[in-house]
Order: sequence, then C-alpha cells, then structure tokens
Amino acid sequence: SYMGGQQVDVSGRVTALAPHPTNGNIMYLGAAQGGVWKTTNAGATWTPLTDGQPSLAIGALAVAPSNGNIVYAGTGEPNGGLDNYYGAGILKSTDGGATWTRYGATEFSGAGISSIVVHPTNPNLVYAASSTFLGRQGVAPAKRGIYRSTDGGQTWTLVLGSANASDLVMDAGNPQILYAAFVGIGIYKSVDGGNNWNKLTAGLPGSGFGRIELGIGVNNSNKLYAGFHISIQGQYDGPALYYSNNGGASWSQFQTPYPNYCTQQCWYDNVIGVDPANANVVYLGGSAAYNFQVSPAIVKQVVVKTTGGGATAAWSDLSPNTNASTSLHPDMHAIAFAADGAIWVGNDGGVWRSANGGATWENRNTNLATLQFTGIAVHPTNSSVVWGGMQDNNKAISRSSGAIWDARDAGDGGFALIDPFDPTIFYGSRYGVSFQRNNQSGANPNAPNFSADWPVKTNGVNPRDKALFYAPFAADPVSAGVLYYGTNRLYRTTDRGDNWTAISADLTTGQSQMSAISTIAVAPSAGGTVYVGTGDGKAWVTTNAGTGNNFTDISAGLPGRYVSDVVVDPANDQIAYLALSGFNAHTPGKSGHVFKTSNRGASWTDISGNLPDIPVSSLILDGSTLYVGTDTGVYITTGGGATWSPFGGGLPNAAVVDLVLFNSGGSKILFAATHGRSVWKTVISGNTQPPTATPPSKPSRIYLPLILKNSSGR
Repeated sequence: SYMGGQQVDVSGRVTALAPHPTNGNIMYLGAAQGGVWKTTNAGATWTPLTDGQPSLAIGALAVAPSNGNIVYAGTGEPNGGLDNYYGAGILKSTDGGATWTRYGATEFSGAGISSIVVHPTNPNLVYAASSTFLGRQGVAPAKRGIYRSTDGGQTWTLVLGSANASDLVMDAGNPQILYAAFVGIGIYKSVDGGNNWNKLTAGLPGSGFGRIELGIGVNNSNKLYAGFHISIQGQYDGPALYYSNNGGASWSQFQTPYPNYCTQQCWYDNVIGVDPANANVVYLGGSAAYNFQVSPAIVKQVVVKTTGGGATAAWSDLSPNTNASTSLHPDMHAIAFAADGAIWVGNDGGVWRSANGGATWENRNTNLATLQFTGIAVHPTNSSVVWGGMQDNNKAISRSSGAIWDARDAGDGGFALIDPFDPTIFYGSRYGVSFQRNNQSGANPNAPNFSADWPVKTNGVNPRDKALFYAPFAADPVSAGVLYYGTNRLYRTTDRGDNWTAISADLTTGQSQMSAISTIAVAPSAGGTVYVGTGDGKAWVTTNAGTGNNFTDISAGLPGRYVSDVVVDPANDQIAYLALSGFNAHTPGKSGHVFKTSNRGASWTDISGNLPDIPVSSLILDGSTLYVGTDTGVYITTGGGATWSPFGGGLPNAAVVDLVLFNSGGSKILFAATHGRSVWKTVISGNTQPPTATPPSKPSRIYLPLILKNSSGR
C-alpha cells in the first residue's frame, strides 16, 4: 500500500473487532469474506478460525464479558457496498474460537448482522441487530430488526422490527437498557430487556437521514452519541452528530465545527467509539479527506477524536498520514478498546492498534490473508508471477508465488490481464470507465509513479456510458493488440487500448443498477467470435467483431440473472459455457447456475446438476473438465455437468471470483482468486512443487495460500 509515498502492509476489509474482556493481547477480528481471525499476542500473528464455516462474510463480533472463551460471530456484512456478501446465521464458539456451532440459520440466512451485544453476567442472553441493507445478493428474510436469544443463540425471537437495524448498544451498568438504531427511521430505547421499546425524538432529526451509528459510555451510561447520515442533494452529504447526557431523553447537536468524518460515504464507513474509561472521550471513524495540494496526496480525517464530549468539543485528527509507517488506511468500520487500554481500528486496509489514545498507530496486518481480489492474471510461462486487482487495495504483483504482493497503483483495482503476445504489458483498471495499460511488467518497482506508470486509456470510450463498478475487458488470443472493453456497449481496440471503437449498441435492458456488460469471452479458435454477458441477465454473440459487428441475442433459455462469466471451448467457437450469479429464488421457474451451448447460443442446456443453489462467479475449462468458482469454493465436473464435486481440500469457503489455469512447461496449476481470503493455487499436474515446507499428501487436491505478507493497497 502506498501512503505518503511509502509502502505499508495492508490486508482486506476489517468489519468487526472484539476484545477479550481481561486479556489485552487477545483480539478477535472479522473480515469481509475473510472470516474470523484471532491474535493472542496483540496482533503480532493471527490465526484464521472459520475457514470451513458456511459464510466468511462477517458483520459483527462479540465476546461474552463474563466468559472470554464465548464468542459470537454474526455473518453477513450490512455496510451497503456493492461487494457486501450475505450471511448464513450466527456462529458461536465456547472454546475461544477453536470450534463453532451455527445458530439462527432460519432467521438470519441471507441477511447481515450489524451488531451483537451480550449481557455482562449472563453469556446466554444475547441480542443481534439484523439488516438486509446489502449491496450484492442478499436474500431478504421474512423479518429484520432486533432479535433476542435467552439460550445462548440456539433460538431467536424478534423483539423490534421489521426494518434494517444499523446498530445496537447496551447499558453495561443496567443491561435491561438497550438502544437500537434503524436506517431512515430513528433510535429506540428499551428499559426492560427488549420487551418494550419507545422511539427517542427530542432534539433528533425526524426525517431526511439514512444510516445511524451509536456510541454509549461505560463509566457513564447516560452519555450517548449518534451519527446520522444526512444527504441533501447539492448542499450537504455527511454526518450530523448528536449527543445525550440523560440516557436519550433529550439530544443536542454538536455546535462547534466537527469534521465531515464520513463524507459522502456515511452509508458505508461510519463508526463511533467511546472510551470505556471516560465517556467524554469519543473517536469517530469514516472515509478520507484528501489533500491534493501536496504530492503525494495526504489522507486526513480517517479517525478523529474529542475529549470534550459536548457542544464545545474540540476535535483532533488522529490520521494526518505524514508518516506512512504509522498511517491509517481510509474507510473505517470498527473501533474496539482492549483490556490493556489500547484502541484498535479496522478499515478497508486491515487493522491498526494504538497504545497511546491514537497519538501514534501500529500496523497489525502482519500475516492476515484477507485481500479482496476482483480478478487475477498469471504470466504465460512463469507461474510465480501473478497479477491482480483488489477492492480498495489497488493492483499488485507477486513474483514469488504469492509470498509478497507489491502495490503497483492507487485506489481500487479491478480485473487483471497480461498481454498474451507480450507479457511485459499489463492491463488493469480502477473503477468505472478507467481501462489502464502498463508497458513495464506492472511498474518501476523502485520509483513507482502512478499517473505515468498507469495512464488511463479510454480514447473513444464514452465516459457517460453506464458501466459496472469494475468494467470487464478481454484480449483476443488470435490477433495481437486486439482487446475488448465493456460498458453498456462493447468496445474494440487494435492498438492495445490507445484508441477504442464501439462495435455494438446498448446490449442491456437498461432497467437495473447492473445494466452493463459483466463478462467478455473471445473464442481462441476464431478471434472474431465474441460472447458477451450483462449484469441484467442478457447474453450476446458476434462472429464478425471488428467487421460486421452483428450481435445476436442469445438470452433465450437463460434465467435472466447476472451473467458472471463465459468461457469458450478452445477448439470450437460454437461450444461455450456460461455462469450465473444470484439464487434460483430470484428467478422463480428459471433455475440454474451453469449452462452450456453447442450451437453458439441458439439453445442452452442447464448443466448445474447437483451444484448447490449458490452464486457462480467464475469458470475455467480444461479439456473435458470444467471448474467453477462459487461463493463457497470451487466445484469440478468431468461428466459434462451431470454431477459436481467440491474441489480442493483446504480452500476456505470464500467467494472464488476468478479462476486461472496455468499450463506451460509440463506444469498445470489452477489459481483461485477469492474476494476476502486472497489467492490460492493447486498443482494439477507437472513437476512444480507447492511453496510449503511440508508437502501435502495429495497435491492435486490441496490448495496452498498465496498470501504470507500483504503489501498491496492504497
């Protein structure tokens, strides 16, 4: 990660932190699609705890104050981002994370858990805030809101709902008192353990707001804080910050200028932390205010602090980012206070710790392997060189089988491609219409210059075209210099991106947020044959790209959900396989996740077989063997899709968003890029040895992580 012009280590998005009640060295961490991790040495090392659980998307964590071995993990991330994943219930451990039991599947599957609170003396009395404010493929449960369990999570009862609950806090001195926040609705209080609730209104906005975050004092539980997301078009987009000195009976807005700590992203990165030793000491975490007047740009106001706690409070910036070694990554999601007094923060770049109230920060990403890849590419003749893009952690290259990933750009990183005719040319993107090309194998590692190394190559592409957050691109494996790029139209270049020409009309329905091209596949046996899929369920093919540019709609027979990937048989351009995201419940009467055509899309056959009803994001074809990457790992079929089997022992149950098959020099290696547990590989055949001190017993079925140390990000 480059911050302040220097490189620092980062990991993927940290969404939750939960400290041990008495041991300051023990901290539990929840990651977006990365699962639950634990440290017993204040972050010097971490251990993953939930790789085999039904969901690795973590929205909330809580450790029972009366028993540090009891941990609750709420799956599903309700932060509102486009890459937030749904959950599968609440996980509970009674042995410090060594083993887990899944509860609440009926109530919470498909939702996200924004907060969990546990009674201070009764570890079986627990509350959870449930939401379906998800950006991806959430399946809305019948009920949302505040749930209560009196038997340690085995059964749950809705006590307040049904709406998106964004936060929940408990009075530590009187656990009968609870405060719940609801998106766009307001704040509620219960004084009888959740049986009855009253809405708090005195001094608070009555409408015109979105997400609400709460903070409560420990040594003075009458002290409350609330951050409302206010958005007035053309006037203001940011937080409105309130406090109460009387348990919510009345509220006042902070009058002295307080920073716009979550800017236009209060719906996504917005958290309040109250020092347990002093209720007037408040930390606010959010997004970044960039100072572009200096070079490199300085990120400020990621975390701010006051010791005043009232209308006349003065705020200090704890993240000036003048020293990259102690800088904080933008986009805060979690603040926690350890038993030793240290404050911990979690954000889109991982986790940091401060032993002096935020005056200085210590990077604690160490061995966290939670990077959220979007796509990867592997060098055609050297399997040690892997190239990829990540959510908010830019583009990175590994030249050592993944032991270290080096950042090569700034901001978000999208899909990745290495030129099939000249592997010194790398392609990538940021977000929106932003295709980029680099002519020196990723960048100059000694003196990276983002603007010079990664120019945006979009001449001829209409910047007003509707495009996905990460727009897809593909190379023609037959003709050097020919590439394709997808907005809501398909573009073609013959000079590696210097100039683009639209070769299609709008290929989408134009009726949804996802109405843009989502995947592009060029036939290896006929470069003019190009298959295109869209986010709103359309599929197209042309056999004369660049000449006649005649596209045929081949959507008939498909369910109409998000088309996530297409792969073409290398020997026959009439044979193609198509993958769909979403769930069968999203398209009643039109099921299926993997389809095959033998006549260039004139008809499709559902070959999903016994695949579980989960989104499929990626495909790779190896002769008669087809691999698919799903939201819970990789599956394989060797019988044309009649039966499928899980593939790859040891691969975490994370979403596999990209699969790449390396086949060179007698070695065949399958790479799996996950969106939250980094990149993994398995040797299918050949003499390449896995990078491990202890060779696995079955190398063709054992995945090995490609992340030991992360150094890729903003």
